[in-house]
Amino acid sequence: MAAPGPLRRSILRASDVLSARPVAGLVFALSICALLVLVYVQGARSLQVQAVVHAQPIEVRSTLSSLVVATEVQVGDAVSAGQVLLRLDTRDTQRALELVEREITTVQAQLDLQATQLRSDGERDAFGTLRSRLEVERTLRVSRARTGGLRQSVEATEAWRDNVRQLVEQGAEPRSALLEAEQALADARAQQREAQTLAAASQEQSSALGDEGSVTVDQVLARQEAVSRASLELLGRRRDHLRTDLQRAVVVAPAQGRLAYLAPVGASTLGPMPLARVIPTQSLELVAYLPANYDQRRLPTPGQEVRLGSLCPEPGLVTKIGATVEAAPEQLSGLLPTVRLFGMPIFVQLPKACPMTPGFVLPVEVIP
Repeated sequence: MAAPGPLRRSILRASDVLSARPVAGLVFALSICALLVLVYVQGARSLQVQAVVHAQPIEVRSTLSSLVVATEVQVGDAVSAGQVLLRLDTRDTQRALELVEREITTVQAQLDLQATQLRSDGERDAFGTLRSRLEVERTLRVSRARTGGLRQSVEATEAWRDNVRQLVEQGAEPRSALLEAEQALADARAQQREAQTLAAASQEQSSALGDEGSVTVDQVLARQEAVSRASLELLGRRRDHLRTDLQRAVVVAPAQGRLAYLAPVGASTLGPMPLARVIPTQSLELVAYLPANYDQRRLPTPGQEVRLGSLCPEPGLVTKIGATVEAAPEQLSGLLPTVRLFGMPIFVQLPKACPMTPGFVLPVEVIP
């Protein structure tokens, strides 16, 4: 049957163009062939499988050494992020916190009392030091004056002895007069040495009192306060840590989901089991399963993109490949639930903007 008029005319025009331009026709034909080959290769290399959204249970544990004293929810309940699940025993922590707070109050009171006492003692000591310094300075002045007078006395005694010696040599005075003069000179020199010793001791005492006065009461208070402040800082950090422990004794749900396990009352936080296990309502991980007889040479590698179809415009990324063939979830069994599907698992990380419900089944395509 002849083709309709318009269609026939279009075919004839295309035939005329190809006849007139054989090179253009050849390029057109080759482009069509290349496009078909590319589509075939991409289809042959791409991997299209069914996947199920996977949710890793979130385990809730505690580093506190305590016991469960109360539960607020039951296994199977839907919980929201931050909802209270259970409470731990805080009696030991509370007692420790009270002791630390009392110690902080005691250290602060001792610091204030020491400041008052130091100021009072400092004022008293300052007055005593001033009085002692005045006494020492007076003794020093007397000793210096006496030393000066004794020096003149020694000089006068020496002159008198020299005169007596001349008189004794001339026979005008007996020998006993010279001995008396020598004894008087020795006594004068002894008194001079005693006065010099006393003056030196007074000078040392005056210097010592001057050194003691160089450390003020405010400097002593500053040193004492620095030590007390360091103790208060350590106690403050201990108090903050205990307060944090009290807050952590109230165990809350880490995310929205359904409670799969809850520790009973009396359970220890140091046991092998977690305090709670929550199955999140949204997940960013899915698992696809390759057929058990799939060519191992065509397995995807971590980092390859995975198309998620119309559910999410952004691709997911392959994170890891299972080590062995295993049974796929029942959601992937299809129309025959009694026939289990076995395959190699591929774990895919979903984009953060596309969380999905655990158990949801969707087709995916791995891009080589």
